[in-house]
Amino acid sequence: MRSFFTTPIFYANAKPHLGHAYTLCMADAWSRFSAIRHHPSLQAFPPRRVSMRPPSNLTSFLCTGVDEHGSKIARTAMDRNCSPQELCDSVSISFADLCSKLNISTSAFIRTTNDLHKAVVHDAWKRLENSGYLYWSTYSGWYSTTDETFYGDWEVTYDYKKGVKVSKASGNEVQWVEEETCRFRLADFKHHLHKWLDSGGEPSFMPSPVLFKHGPLLRRHVE
Repeated sequence: MRSFFTTPIFYANAKPHLGHAYTLCMADAWSRFSAIRHHPSLQAFPPRRVSMRPPSNLTSFLCTGVDEHGSKIARTAMDRNCSPQELCDSVSISFADLCSKLNISTSAFIRTTNDLHKAVVHDAWKRLENSGYLYWSTYSGWYSTTDETFYGDWEVTYDYKKGVKVSKASGNEVQWVEEETCRFRLADFKHHLHKWLDSGGEPSFMPSPVLFKHGPLLRRHVE
């Protein structure tokens, strides 16, 4: 049996902090435990050098890396008077170094500016495009560049001290944004998704308590 574990791919707009270290250690602990449980000799695999290309003979696969795209990175690069690529090159090294210092057994370290990653994403996008499941539409909402999040009207409030609207959750400034965006025709899979929700099965990525809580919401969103 082969198990797959992944951390978030961390934003490369700043050097790693304690939260990144905690996340990596948690993922590494689960990955090592899985390797011990499934390895014939009951011994954990040794730490590996950080690599973009994953080995093919692992019982447990741990993926981590950095997200080098987004308005937050562009803004940080502008503030530092450097290009986004120069910023990402510098910050990404610090995340790879953190993995080495913490002895994290990474199977693959992903950089979204890496040519291999670009090729995989391009192939996946073309497959979706050719399938007819993508379409263009306009999306609008309150957006926080700092949070990289869209918020609804009920999630923002006016900060009289700052003179701007902010997120109730984070307190960071939001701006009204309207943009053309590409969407996925999820409604085309409504029958299959409803059948899955009604089956009562428990997929490994969504335990039954979570499915019980969020199942109705999932059902509404594919109507």
